[in-house]
Amino acid sequence: MNFMDLGSEVHVDIFDDRMEIYSPGGMYDGSFIQNVDIDNVPSRRRNPVIADVFNRLDYMERRGSGFRKIKNAYEAEINYTENKTPVFFSNRTEFRVTLMNLNYTPQDTPQDDKTGKILEFCKEGKSLIEIMEFCQMKDKKYFRDKVLNPLLERGLLSRTIPDRPTNRNQKYISSKMW
Repeated sequence: MNFMDLGSEVHVDIFDDRMEIYSPGGMYDGSFIQNVDIDNVPSRRRNPVIADVFNRLDYMERRGSGFRKIKNAYEAEINYTENKTPVFFSNRTEFRVTLMNLNYTPQDTPQDDKTGKILEFCKEGKSLIEIMEFCQMKDKKYFRDKVLNPLLERGLLSRTIPDRPTNRNQKYISSKMW
């Protein structure tokens, strides 16, 4: 550790769309993590506190080298897209990891007036038929494909019985305030 790192501490900053972890000091061998193959980083515990946190989250073994495990865990998730890949950065004096929130949907997504009315109507949970009647629609397939499924995919509506979308008692409820 050099004199610039005295008094430095690990920071974990949590935002709606990501978590950023900062640790003072660079890589053991002086390389920059963004320039190496994440799958072949030697196993060394750089920071035992962070190693312990990631171990408890089952993102890494206690000995270190969780880069590959973090990357693979992200890639295996259903909401993963390439723009949500974990970002590892280091220089001579710092190490940063940015982990994107795979479930984050921006709240300021513009939506039309019709969507807002449907979400308001579904605050207390409504059946498929009730929502179709509210929207004055009769074609069930069109309604599912063009109205209901996009709202479910965006996380604006959720099912009250998640594993049974065709259940007669299924209700749809506004997931978030928009």
